Amino acid sequence: MPAVNEYKDFSVLEYTDYRAFLKAWYLNEKRRNPAFSYRVFSQLAGFASPNFLKLVSDGKRNLSEPGIRKFSRGLGLSKFEFEYFHHLVLFNQSEAVEERIQYGAVLHRLRSKVQLGSEDDDAYRYYSRWYYVVLRELVALDDFRASPEWIARALGSEISLAQAEEALESLVAMGLLRRDQDGRFHQTQKQVSTESEVISSAVARFTIYMIERALKSIDAVSPDRREVSSVTITLSEEGLRTAKQKIQELKRELLELEARDRHRHDVVQVNFQMFPLTESAQGRKAKQ
Repeated sequence: MPAVNEYKDFSVLEYTDYRAFLKAWYLNEKRRNPAFSYRVFSQLAGFASPNFLKLVSDGKRNLSEPGIRKFSRGLGLSKFEFEYFHHLVLFNQSEAVEERIQYGAVLHRLRSKVQLGSEDDDAYRYYSRWYYVVLRELVALDDFRASPEWIARALGSEISLAQAEEALESLVAMGLLRRDQDGRFHQTQKQVSTESEVISSAVARFTIYMIERALKSIDAVSPDRREVSSVTITLSEEGLRTAKQKIQELKRELLELEARDRHRHDVVQVNFQMFPLTESAQGRKAKQ
């Protein structure tokens, strides 16, 4: 397992956006050697275009598989760094959610090997395991019991006793739960970051899982205990922004409702989805 100090003081492993890494790498090389240029890089990497590095850095060109290998040679990456850079490019350039989730998982695994960003590691693990999120809320219930058997049963036996015990210990280690002198568990005020693109892929996986649970609830949960409905409407661009703002306001109101609710008996998932079913007017006009 490689350690952080095995790498140069400037490493791709610290980045979750390969274009940002390329820009920073170029500036770093320029500081070290004022004679370094985009042309020099192209010669090192084997590109005919003298400014291909700049085009890729600015988002005007993407990298193909052969291009990734050439860039890795020009960047002087180690075998391990190449594996990370390879998947980072695929992650950043992919538009499919499932692919980004897949590549994000590989990036997280590689980053964890060199122990970069422990808080990011915790955040990724938190959203990658749906029951971590639910368990953090579960401790606020009036009848909560800190036993693996009770937790697993409360979650419909969808997790094992070992998973329940491990999740409880991990949430305490992450600082998301605390145990008082009487052995009771409480939520902390610590927030879980979602800023990293790699973490956002784990959030996407969690969101997809909860949408799937919402579909199952139509048959599994009685109508008086759920609300699953939809409405199809037409809106202007301004109306779309207003609708999004109203959803965000409702989310804040629900969080305020939770804060005021003194006796809690259920953990409830509330999903918000709003998306266009048609191409934008600008896009339709461009195709006329």
